[in-house]
Amino acid sequence: MACVNCFNHVDSLYWWEGKVCEEKEIVVLLKTSRLLFKKLEKRLITLHPYKTPCIYSLRWLHTGMDYKQWLKRELASQSLR
Repeated sequence: MACVNCFNHVDSLYWWEGKVCEEKEIVVLLKTSRLLFKKLEKRLITLHPYKTPCIYSLRWLHTGMDYKQWLKRELASQSLR
């Protein structure tokens, strides 16, 4: 994982077991590679307090070249740590 963005105090409304629930949640964006996603997903599932946490990936169709290079460098250097 190269970067994390946290959005605190997000109002969430959702259906759960036939009822509408309302919670204050934290939305977290984790930036990683496709190759590392499954490993990250398994770890998040073990740490998350929800029975069914919302974990999904977004495919970047277009990314600034400088940012893309930075992300690749960070992910590569983590495998060396």
